[in-house]
Amino acid sequence: MNAQALKALRSVLSGQALQTHAPAASELGELASALTQWSLGADLTAFRRAAPQEELLYPLHVSSTGPGAYLVSDGTQSKSPPHEHQTWAVIVGIAGRELNRTYKRGTNGELHAWFEQVVGPADSLVLEATAIHSTVVLGSEPTFHIHVYGQALNRLPPFSARTFEAQ
Repeated sequence: MNAQALKALRSVLSGQALQTHAPAASELGELASALTQWSLGADLTAFRRAAPQEELLYPLHVSSTGPGAYLVSDGTQSKSPPHEHQTWAVIVGIAGRELNRTYKRGTNGELHAWFEQVVGPADSLVLEATAIHSTVVLGSEPTFHIHVYGQALNRLPPFSARTFEAQ
C-alpha cells in the first residue's frame, strides 16, 4: 500500500466524528460506507494473505488517542471464539467470506447466539462496544478485511481476557 492510500485512509478516519465521543450507529454506518469506498481502490498486493488457520494483522493507522485501523487476513479454516472488543468496531470485507455470529447474554451470564452475518467483499459489519461475536472463515479463500476500532488494539486488555466459552 502506498503512502497516498494511507493518507486517504487517515483522511477517512479524521473526516468522521470518532475522536470526541462515542459515535452513534448512524455515524459508524457512515464510516463503514466511507471505508468500503476506500477499499475498492486500495492496492493490497504488498500484503501477504494468511495461510490456513493463520491470522495476519497489519496496522494501518494506530493512534494513541483515537481509533486504530488494521488490515486483517484470516486463512481458511480460521475461527475465533466468542469475544468482545470493549470498544466499537467497523469491519469492511475486501476479499474472502467470514461468518460473524453475535451473541446476547442470558440472565445467568450465558451466551446465546443472536444474529449471523457473512462479511464478504464490500460488506460491512458495525459492532457496538458491548457486542460479543465469533468468526469463522467460509470457503477456500483467505479473507482480507479492514478493521477499525474505537481504540488501538494495544490499548485494550489482552484478547484472552476478552474471550468467552463457546456455547
